[in-house]
Amino acid sequence: MITVDTHAFTWWRTGSPKLGADARRVLERHDEIGIADIVLWEIAMMAERGALKLKASARDWINDALKDPRVVVLPITPAIAILAVAIGRAIHRDPADALIAATAMAHGVPLVTKDSGLEAIVGLEVIW
Repeated sequence: MITVDTHAFTWWRTGSPKLGADARRVLERHDEIGIADIVLWEIAMMAERGALKLKASARDWINDALKDPRVVVLPITPAIAILAVAIGRAIHRDPADALIAATAMAHGVPLVTKDSGLEAIVGLEVIW
């Protein structure tokens, strides 16, 4: 399994050239693409604000994306919640980023993200 952040997930699903070539190759090689459940919320919020342009409603786009058998939604567990608090304290960033990073770490898998700030998290493998 590999995990992806919100931008990487939407860019992968839409075929956007914004997704790095290495990231695209890694995603195409994996049979399981994990997404933290908060990614779904971020997609809906970004679409609502107009920061993300989708060719369908956020609900339809998300439901369609989740039909891909490789995509696995990873829920927040108590361990992820505790780890996310520690990460957030260390990096002083968006709580959603902390939850996404904590999800990857708790599952022991790399995170595909363009967010270079997440590379500073000790124990998190970042791919872009």
